[in-house]
Amino acid sequence: MTDKNRLNRRQLLKFTGAGLAAGALSSGVASAASTERYGIQFERVVDAVDDLGMDPNGNRAIDGALERTMRQGDTLVEFPPGEYRIRDEIRVGGPENWGMRGLGDDPEDVRFVSNSREGLQAINTWNGNGVLVENVALDYSQRRRGKLGLRIVVYDNLRVQDVHFIGFNPTESNGAVVTLSPVVLDPDGEGIVDGVERTGGTEIKPHRSKTNDPNAPGIIWAGARHRGRLYVRNSRFENAGENGIYASAPSGDVRIEDCTFVNNNQAAVRIGGDGSYVKDSEFIVDSDAADRVNSTPLINPNMIVWETDQRGESGGSVEGCTFTYDSVPKPVTALWVDGSAGSMTVRDCQFEMNADGVRPIRVDDPVRQARLGRTAERPWGVTIENVTITGDSSGSPAVELFRRPDSTVRDSCIQMTGGRDGVSVSDSSGCEVVNTNINVDGRPTVTNNATLSTSKLRFDGSCPLSGATSADDSADDSSDGSDDSDDANDGSDDSDDSSGGSDDSASDGVRKLVVHGAGDGRYDYRIRYEGTASTDERGDSAKNGIIEGELYRWNTDTFELEGEVVEIVELTDGATVTLDGERIDDS
Repeated sequence: MTDKNRLNRRQLLKFTGAGLAAGALSSGVASAASTERYGIQFERVVDAVDDLGMDPNGNRAIDGALERTMRQGDTLVEFPPGEYRIRDEIRVGGPENWGMRGLGDDPEDVRFVSNSREGLQAINTWNGNGVLVENVALDYSQRRRGKLGLRIVVYDNLRVQDVHFIGFNPTESNGAVVTLSPVVLDPDGEGIVDGVERTGGTEIKPHRSKTNDPNAPGIIWAGARHRGRLYVRNSRFENAGENGIYASAPSGDVRIEDCTFVNNNQAAVRIGGDGSYVKDSEFIVDSDAADRVNSTPLINPNMIVWETDQRGESGGSVEGCTFTYDSVPKPVTALWVDGSAGSMTVRDCQFEMNADGVRPIRVDDPVRQARLGRTAERPWGVTIENVTITGDSSGSPAVELFRRPDSTVRDSCIQMTGGRDGVSVSDSSGCEVVNTNINVDGRPTVTNNATLSTSKLRFDGSCPLSGATSADDSADDSSDGSDDSDDANDGSDDSDDSSGGSDDSASDGVRKLVVHGAGDGRYDYRIRYEGTASTDERGDSAKNGIIEGELYRWNTDTFELEGEVVEIVELTDGATVTLDGERIDDS
């Protein structure tokens, strides 16, 4: 035990008095021998009913008896199946090696209830060491006012295992509280939240900046005091009014694994920074289905908002996750990297976008778009690898990068209908798209004041239903001319908006030539080529060595070319021509 923990223990003994010395829970109480659960050592185990006289029928409050065990510490309280009433918030500072555990076959066999209509943290501890809450349910389902939560702040050894929160989740004026606030104070300390469920309906409100009666700020809230490592795993969170897990402010790590998030408003997860991650988790939004559960509709159900508040920190990753949108009330984002976050990695993820307006991946400008904190420190580049983005929907490009130099998209697959572009890069240098299939109705790649090199691209492949395409699958025709320039072969393809040009060393494979409109108006084009080319599906002509036609607004005309582009004879200002995703300079 550290000196800090010894001090806490002495303070507790002084406060509680000699009557609560070791073994003196109450006169005549027999307790079982010591035990260990999840690395927390308890000197005694007591039965809530037989040893402590708690009422399992919910008629008499258990506050006093439970508080005494917390103040003494070194005690695991076991609850037989039943209903236990908590009258007021049980507040104890500095508990050591204390826990409560339900003995039922299911967490909901042991339920804690309350008469409070104003909402309360059933257990509220701070500056403790070794706290366990296991296999119980907090049930506030009797009415739509009031809420039961847990606030557990320790230096080390926090465990919340198999805990269910049951009931409708109200606004703050009707008793909303944070469902679970787990905080680890010691930078070397650890906390684990495992098997937690909160799925009840909610009265969805706008962001607290726009209403006088907001929702609680998160189902799980890890505030700025958290400095250790917190794991949240094997848990399910649904219908948050204001964030599922809100964990962007703390300097400590937050690591989310194997969780499910369904129809959460504002964001399912807000997180970011070195040492933090989201892995192997599922994100689902179907606002039509949510309307049948919540009393008011979803407003802005983003999935992951990657941010670092005032830390401006780089690092961290999103890995092995699936993101599915089936219906939404307005444009939102599956994975939004704010400008307050620097470099990070997205790996082995699948995005299924079947709702118009949803942005799959958006990575914001650290200088102009640090909306949720201060500008991130360099490096700013992001890595997107082995990612699949599919769906039938209109809206923004599948991947958007704003002022993110040295970013990479590789070994990935984008297959979308609905007129979307593939990868859009703005105000960035040194970016690359490598070994990737981009099969979209719009432009495969788009640049704005940016340099983007491409190699081993494919434009007609399909993406697997789950998991990203392999390098071999995504570019199995790269050797047949998808982009086989000398530069690409040696890994240094530096083509971009300004320096494009025809690919003199292209091989004899079928290539994709696309003419892109740029806004309102009509765009005429006439392009000279060598080899053979197919007529565009709109009927625009490709014969006798000339591709020519017209298009309007943001539309595109696409041709299959076996050969080379010789010259752009005519092209209305603003329109662009790309060959296998690389822009051809009209000079």
